[in-house]
Amino acid sequence: MRWKLLPQEIGSACALPAVGRIAACHGERSAEALLELPAPALKSAEAVAAVPAGLWLTVGLLAKDGFALQLRLKRCDAPTERDRATGAWDAYHVVGGAITVLTATETPPPPKPVLGATSGLMELD
Repeated sequence: MRWKLLPQEIGSACALPAVGRIAACHGERSAEALLELPAPALKSAEAVAAVPAGLWLTVGLLAKDGFALQLRLKRCDAPTERDRATGAWDAYHVVGGAITVLTATETPPPPKPVLGATSGLMELD
């Protein structure tokens, strides 16, 4: 099953730290991921524009953890929070996303090899 997260406005919550760890829980299941986002060293418009405007962050593996949380991140134009340890500006906010949960009746389908492709390439449905 897959659910869309409610959209959020940039600035409605704290910015994600550029370096750290993120944990997600769904029911009795939990998953963690290391977080390392691009961060401008300066607050100037040129430095902020040098990092990507949007990113997707995935926490959890559907086959291993039973769920996957995907967060859509957007860069704010004028970051207001700074990392005390690194001095970099935290520029990304969660603006949306989705969660996919593997139910007890579902099993992930095996990957299908692509005809004529080199080994290692798989077709996704």
